[in-house]
Amino acid sequence: MNNFGDLIMKRRSMRKFTDEKLS
Repeated sequence: MNNFGDLIMKRRSMRKFTDEKLS
């Protein structure tokens, strides 16, 4: 369960980072 939550947090972080790079 903890690993799954960590994975989601990482994916959200990556998306945020990508959005900032694209902007």
